[in-house]
Amino acid sequence: MRDRESPDRESPHRDELDALLDAALATYADPASSSDIASQVFASVRESGRCRRRYGRLPWAIAVPVFAALLMMVLIPMRHARSRGRTSTTVANLSSPFERPQPLAHHPATPQERPSEPAQTQAAPLVDRGVSPHRTAPLPIQSQQPSDKSLPKQEVFPTPAPLSKDEQALVAFVDRSPGKVAQAVAQSQQQPVEPIDIAAIRIQPIDTSLNAASGNGGN
Repeated sequence: MRDRESPDRESPHRDELDALLDAALATYADPASSSDIASQVFASVRESGRCRRRYGRLPWAIAVPVFAALLMMVLIPMRHARSRGRTSTTVANLSSPFERPQPLAHHPATPQERPSEPAQTQAAPLVDRGVSPHRTAPLPIQSQQPSDKSLPKQEVFPTPAPLSKDEQALVAFVDRSPGKVAQAVAQSQQQPVEPIDIAAIRIQPIDTSLNAASGNGGN
Protein backbone atom coordinates (compact mmCIF):
# COMPACT_ATOMS: atom_id res chain seq x y z
CA MET A 1 0.00 0.00 0.00
CA ARG A 2 1.28 3.43 -0.90
CA ASP A 3 2.10 5.60 2.11
CA ARG A 4 0.12 8.76 2.60
CA GLU A 5 2.06 11.87 1.65
CA SER A 6 1.24 15.47 2.36
CA PRO A 7 0.30 17.75 -0.52
CA ASP A 8 3.54 19.73 -0.11
CA ARG A 9 5.77 16.70 -0.84
CA GLU A 10 4.89 15.92 -4.44
CA SER A 11 7.19 13.73 -6.57
CA PRO A 12 7.86 14.86 -10.10
CA HIS A 13 7.43 11.28 -11.35
CA ARG A 14 3.84 10.82 -10.08
CA ASP A 15 1.18 11.01 -12.65
CA GLU A 16 -2.35 12.28 -12.38
CA LEU A 17 -3.79 8.92 -11.27
CA ASP A 18 -1.48 8.77 -8.28
CA ALA A 19 -2.52 12.28 -7.30
CA LEU A 20 -6.21 11.29 -7.36
CA LEU A 21 -5.53 8.17 -5.28
CA ASP A 22 -3.60 10.15 -2.70
CA ALA A 23 -6.41 12.70 -2.45
CA ALA A 24 -9.00 9.94 -2.01
CA LEU A 25 -6.96 8.17 0.65
CA ALA A 26 -6.41 11.41 2.51
CA THR A 27 -10.15 12.09 2.55
CA TYR A 28 -10.99 8.54 3.66
CA ALA A 29 -8.49 8.56 6.51
CA ASP A 30 -9.42 12.07 7.72
CA PRO A 31 -10.60 11.84 11.35
CA ALA A 32 -12.97 14.76 10.84
CA SER A 33 -14.83 12.82 8.15
CA SER A 34 -15.19 9.82 10.49
CA SER A 35 -16.86 11.98 13.12
CA ASP A 36 -19.24 13.29 10.48
CA ILE A 37 -20.12 9.73 9.51
CA ALA A 38 -20.83 8.83 13.13
CA SER A 39 -23.07 11.84 13.56
CA GLN A 40 -24.91 10.93 10.37
CA VAL A 41 -25.39 7.36 11.61
CA PHE A 42 -26.75 8.57 14.94
CA ALA A 43 -29.00 11.05 13.17
CA SER A 44 -30.39 8.32 10.91
CA VAL A 45 -30.99 6.07 13.93
CA ARG A 46 -32.85 8.85 15.72
CA GLU A 47 -34.92 9.62 12.64
CA SER A 48 -35.85 5.96 12.25
CA GLY A 49 -36.94 5.88 15.91
CA ARG A 50 -39.12 8.93 15.38
CA CYS A 51 -40.66 7.36 12.30
CA ARG A 52 -41.41 4.18 14.24
CA ARG A 53 -43.08 6.16 17.00
CA ARG A 54 -45.04 8.15 14.50
CA TYR A 55 -46.23 5.10 12.55
CA GLY A 56 -46.81 3.17 15.78
CA ARG A 57 -49.51 5.67 16.76
CA LEU A 58 -51.17 5.54 13.34
CA PRO A 59 -53.20 2.31 13.96
CA TRP A 60 -54.57 3.76 17.20
CA ALA A 61 -55.43 7.02 15.43
CA ILE A 62 -57.47 5.03 12.89
CA ALA A 63 -58.98 2.46 15.27
CA VAL A 64 -60.36 4.96 17.80
CA PRO A 65 -62.53 6.98 15.33
CA VAL A 66 -63.76 3.78 13.67
CA PHE A 67 -64.79 2.32 17.02
CA ALA A 68 -66.53 5.57 17.98
CA ALA A 69 -68.46 5.60 14.68
CA LEU A 70 -69.60 1.99 15.16
CA LEU A 71 -70.68 2.75 18.71
CA MET A 72 -72.75 5.73 17.53
CA MET A 73 -74.37 3.60 14.80
CA VAL A 74 -75.49 1.11 17.45
CA LEU A 75 -76.64 3.59 20.09
CA ILE A 76 -78.60 6.01 17.88
CA PRO A 77 -81.17 3.41 16.58
CA MET A 78 -81.67 2.12 20.13
CA ARG A 79 -82.38 5.64 21.37
CA HIS A 80 -84.84 6.26 18.53
CA ALA A 81 -86.64 2.99 19.30
CA ARG A 82 -86.97 3.92 22.97
CA SER A 83 -88.28 7.39 22.15
CA ARG A 84 -90.86 5.93 19.74
CA GLY A 85 -92.05 3.49 22.39
CA ARG A 86 -92.42 6.28 24.93
CA THR A 87 -94.27 8.47 22.43
CA SER A 88 -96.75 5.72 21.53
CA THR A 89 -97.39 5.00 25.22
CA THR A 90 -97.96 8.69 25.93
CA VAL A 91 -100.36 9.06 23.00
CA ALA A 92 -102.31 6.00 24.12
CA ASN A 93 -102.56 7.36 27.67
CA LEU A 94 -103.68 10.76 26.43
CA SER A 95 -106.27 9.41 24.00
CA SER A 96 -107.90 7.05 26.51
CA PRO A 97 -109.58 9.76 28.69
CA PHE A 98 -111.04 11.50 25.63
CA GLU A 99 -112.73 8.50 24.12
CA ARG A 100 -116.03 9.32 22.50
CA PRO A 101 -118.91 8.22 24.71
CA GLN A 102 -121.19 5.69 23.12
CA PRO A 103 -124.73 6.91 22.48
CA LEU A 104 -127.30 5.51 24.85
CA ALA A 105 -130.28 3.71 23.42
CA HIS A 106 -133.35 5.89 23.53
CA HIS A 107 -136.37 4.25 25.08
CA PRO A 108 -139.63 6.16 25.10
CA ALA A 109 -140.82 6.78 28.57
CA THR A 110 -143.81 4.74 29.61
CA PRO A 111 -146.72 6.42 31.27
CA GLN A 112 -145.56 5.06 34.61
CA GLU A 113 -142.00 6.34 34.17
CA ARG A 114 -142.95 9.77 32.94
CA PRO A 115 -142.20 12.52 35.41
CA SER A 116 -145.17 13.64 37.30
CA GLU A 117 -146.48 16.89 36.02
CA PRO A 118 -146.86 19.61 38.59
CA ALA A 119 -150.32 20.16 39.74
CA GLN A 120 -151.87 22.98 37.84
CA THR A 121 -153.18 25.62 40.10
CA GLN A 122 -156.51 27.04 39.26
CA ALA A 123 -155.83 30.53 38.03
CA ALA A 124 -158.28 33.33 37.64
CA PRO A 125 -159.54 33.90 34.11
CA LEU A 126 -157.58 36.56 32.30
CA VAL A 127 -160.26 38.15 30.24
CA ASP A 128 -158.59 41.50 29.82
CA ARG A 129 -155.41 40.06 28.33
CA GLY A 130 -157.19 37.85 25.86
CA VAL A 131 -155.81 34.61 27.26
CA SER A 132 -158.04 31.58 27.46
CA PRO A 133 -158.54 30.37 31.03
CA HIS A 134 -158.34 26.74 29.89
CA ARG A 135 -154.80 25.71 28.97
CA THR A 136 -153.94 22.38 27.44
CA ALA A 137 -151.04 20.40 28.86
CA PRO A 138 -147.94 20.26 26.58
CA LEU A 139 -147.59 17.02 24.68
CA PRO A 140 -144.40 15.04 25.23
CA ILE A 141 -141.91 15.31 22.37
CA GLN A 142 -140.85 11.94 21.06
CA SER A 143 -137.79 11.62 18.89
CA GLN A 144 -138.32 9.91 15.58
CA GLN A 145 -136.10 6.89 15.33
CA PRO A 146 -136.02 4.17 12.68
CA SER A 147 -137.81 1.02 13.67
CA ASP A 148 -135.76 -2.02 14.55
CA LYS A 149 -137.54 -4.08 11.91
CA SER A 150 -135.34 -4.80 8.93
CA LEU A 151 -136.47 -3.50 5.56
CA PRO A 152 -137.45 -6.07 2.92
CA LYS A 153 -134.56 -7.11 0.72
CA GLN A 154 -135.00 -7.53 -3.01
CA GLU A 155 -133.17 -10.14 -5.04
CA VAL A 156 -132.59 -7.73 -7.94
CA PHE A 157 -132.05 -4.02 -7.52
CA PRO A 158 -133.46 -1.97 -9.10
CA THR A 159 -136.68 -3.84 -9.69
CA PRO A 160 -136.92 -4.81 -13.39
CA ALA A 161 -139.81 -3.38 -15.37
CA PRO A 162 -142.46 -5.80 -16.65
CA LEU A 163 -141.95 -7.22 -20.16
CA SER A 164 -143.80 -5.75 -23.07
CA LYS A 165 -145.92 -7.84 -25.44
CA ASP A 166 -143.15 -8.07 -28.04
CA GLU A 167 -140.64 -9.16 -25.42
CA GLN A 168 -143.05 -11.77 -24.07
CA ALA A 169 -143.58 -13.15 -27.60
CA LEU A 170 -139.80 -13.33 -28.15
CA VAL A 171 -139.32 -15.19 -24.86
CA ALA A 172 -142.06 -17.66 -25.78
CA PHE A 173 -140.42 -18.29 -29.19
CA VAL A 174 -137.04 -18.95 -27.58
CA ASP A 175 -138.61 -21.35 -25.08
CA ARG A 176 -140.31 -23.31 -27.86
CA SER A 177 -137.30 -23.73 -30.16
CA PRO A 178 -134.04 -22.87 -28.38
CA GLY A 179 -131.94 -24.86 -30.91
CA LYS A 180 -133.05 -22.78 -33.88
CA VAL A 181 -132.42 -19.57 -32.02
CA ALA A 182 -128.90 -20.66 -31.03
CA GLN A 183 -128.15 -21.72 -34.64
CA ALA A 184 -129.38 -18.39 -36.00
CA VAL A 185 -127.27 -16.47 -33.52
CA ALA A 186 -124.17 -18.52 -34.41
CA GLN A 187 -124.72 -17.93 -38.14
CA SER A 188 -125.14 -14.21 -37.61
CA GLN A 189 -121.88 -14.09 -35.67
CA GLN A 190 -119.99 -16.01 -38.37
CA GLN A 191 -120.99 -13.60 -41.12
CA PRO A 192 -118.31 -10.97 -41.81
CA VAL A 193 -119.11 -7.40 -41.04
CA GLU A 194 -119.46 -5.51 -44.30
CA PRO A 195 -118.41 -1.89 -44.41
CA ILE A 196 -121.12 0.70 -44.78
CA ASP A 197 -120.87 2.89 -47.84
CA ILE A 198 -121.94 6.46 -47.27
CA ALA A 199 -122.47 8.56 -50.36
CA ALA A 200 -120.63 11.83 -50.54
CA ILE A 201 -122.70 14.90 -49.84
CA ARG A 202 -122.76 17.30 -52.74
CA ILE A 203 -124.02 20.85 -52.32
CA GLN A 204 -124.96 22.62 -55.51
CA PRO A 205 -123.72 26.19 -55.79
CA ILE A 206 -126.35 28.91 -55.52
CA ASP A 207 -127.13 30.60 -58.79
CA THR A 208 -127.05 34.31 -58.03
CA SER A 209 -127.98 35.35 -61.59
CA LEU A 210 -131.62 34.41 -61.08
CA ASN A 211 -131.83 36.44 -57.88
CA ALA A 212 -130.28 39.44 -59.61
CA ALA A 213 -132.71 39.15 -62.54
CA SER A 214 -135.70 38.93 -60.23
CA GLY A 215 -134.50 41.96 -58.32
CA ASN A 216 -134.11 44.03 -61.47
CA GLY A 217 -137.56 43.03 -62.68
CA GLY A 218 -139.14 44.15 -59.46
CA ASN A 219 -137.52 47.57 -59.72
